[in-house]
Parts: sequence; C-alpha cells; structure tokens
Amino acid sequence: MNDQIEEILFHLSRVQLTGLGCLAIIAIREKTTLEHQCEEWGFSDISHQTILDCEMDDAGLLELATTAATYKSGRFDYQ
Repeated sequence: MNDQIEEILFHLSRVQLTGLGCLAIIAIREKTTLEHQCEEWGFSDISHQTILDCEMDDAGLLELATTAATYKSGRFDYQ
C-alpha cells in the first residue's frame, strides 16, 4: 500500500476502515466508483475528500479493502 493511502487509513477509526473496505468491494462488484457507493449507501462518517483520495482501479480498490480489513496501528489496536 502506498504511503498516501496508509496516511489516510491511519486517521480513520476501525468503523470507518471497515466501511471503506466494504465500499471498495461493492464498487468493484458493481463496476462503479467508491464515491458513487459512498453516496448510495450514505456513509457520512467518511469524508468526501477521503473517498476522492482513495479512488483507484479495481486492483487498487481490492488492495485498499484488504489493507483496511487488516490495518493495525497504535490508534486502533484497542478497538
């Protein structure tokens, strides 16, 4: 995962990470964008800028979802 995405993930809560990963998988399945899925599902706790920063091709979205699902840092270990 590139440094920019890791920096974004570091600032998200466990709930936001899970939501972002789910949106990424749905975007791949539905052949849409992360932004479209965020709007469709109403994930208002993830900033629009974060969504735009995470837009990428299917391979990138899959890596994002995998990383979000397994991401650990000092901030999230207790959640």
